[in-house]
Amino acid sequence: ILLTEIDGMDTMEGILIVGATNMPQVIDKALLRPGRFDKIIYIPPPDFNARIEIFKIHTRRMPLHKSIDFRKLAELTERYSGADIAAICQEAAREALKDTLRTGKERPILMKDFINAIKRYKPSITLEMLQEYEKFKLEYERRSEKPPVKNIRKIERELIDLEDAKNTIVKLIELPLKYPKLLDKYGIRNLSNGILLFGPPGCGKTLLVRSIAEQLKVHLIEIQCSELSGRENAVQFLKKVFYKAIENSPSIIFLDEIDSLFSKRGFRDKDISRKMLAQLLIELDKIRDERGVIVIGATNRPMDLDPALLRPGRLGKLIYIPPPGYEARKMMFKKYLENLELNNDIDFDELARITQGYTGADIASICEEIKMKVISKELLGEDTRVTRNIILNTIKSHSPSLDPRIMSNIIDFIELHGLRKKNI
Repeated sequence: ILLTEIDGMDTMEGILIVGATNMPQVIDKALLRPGRFDKIIYIPPPDFNARIEIFKIHTRRMPLHKSIDFRKLAELTERYSGADIAAICQEAAREALKDTLRTGKERPILMKDFINAIKRYKPSITLEMLQEYEKFKLEYERRSEKPPVKNIRKIERELIDLEDAKNTIVKLIELPLKYPKLLDKYGIRNLSNGILLFGPPGCGKTLLVRSIAEQLKVHLIEIQCSELSGRENAVQFLKKVFYKAIENSPSIIFLDEIDSLFSKRGFRDKDISRKMLAQLLIELDKIRDERGVIVIGATNRPMDLDPALLRPGRLGKLIYIPPPGYEARKMMFKKYLENLELNNDIDFDELARITQGYTGADIASICEEIKMKVISKELLGEDTRVTRNIILNTIKSHSPSLDPRIMSNIIDFIELHGLRKKNI
């Protein structure tokens, strides 16, 4: 009856149904379909700062001793609800009142009254309940989350000299992502679900993946692997990432700085490193049979990666993202400075020549600094034309970020796998 009534409200105006529960996991899934209770808001237990405020609210008319430490009370009441804290405040007040009646001498509420009350009251929110809430929240997000909208114009401006790499990747992933039924129709089974992008930092690997996801209109899940090493339940988190990708397919999982987590050396916790690698290999093997999920890893130290990751069917497609060449550097300066008033003495060939060893990010940073100088001049009412000397001096203040050790690592990898060298 409830489902019928809710579905019948599509044509009605001015009525909103709001449901509330502390057991979301037992709700019939039919209630959560689009057009019904499809907007889900998780109201979590009060955090540390909220608990401080709740204690203050419920004790503002009480005679408190000056020694009351609200921060300490908040520390002692993790997983306590607002109602729990209200009850604790009332119990502490009753303790003081009992003493007053027994001794005939009025006294304020002491810190010990609150601590004794907390000891008697267990939190009404159990760890099991919190896990169920988080699980339900994650499950709903998997089904409802939409791909983020990227600023494609900004991205395209940064992708100078990367069109070949972009076209190569699109050709590799467009069919399995967008046309899986066509592949099944013709019995094509062995397309790789994994790609490794490698190259020095600041050369556009992340922007390239974002641009491709935007072009193909697919869900993008970005994971900074360097941040996973200290994360609790990292293995479980990785499993959820792949589950989320499958639920939201077509999707791309982007594992940035993959060497920081899945290298031959591992990170400081060897046991977690092995477990994480084992889990990633399981997930990569599992999605071979899944249409609509692609994994792209990115690294600037490819020689450090565990070889098991690079086997066919895993991250078996290797694509080098080089630092910008001469023409690309020239084009970058033209693009990044195009809205400024430039002096006639500026030679873009010269700028490209003297920035050998600079990455795209380096050149973008140089041009941003030039723009800041122009803004400062405009605020002072000075001439805002950009001269050759302004640009040259700015370049001199920026050292190239290409690290010879990283380039050596990349060259060794290219030679090991017999890949074509470019811009090295």
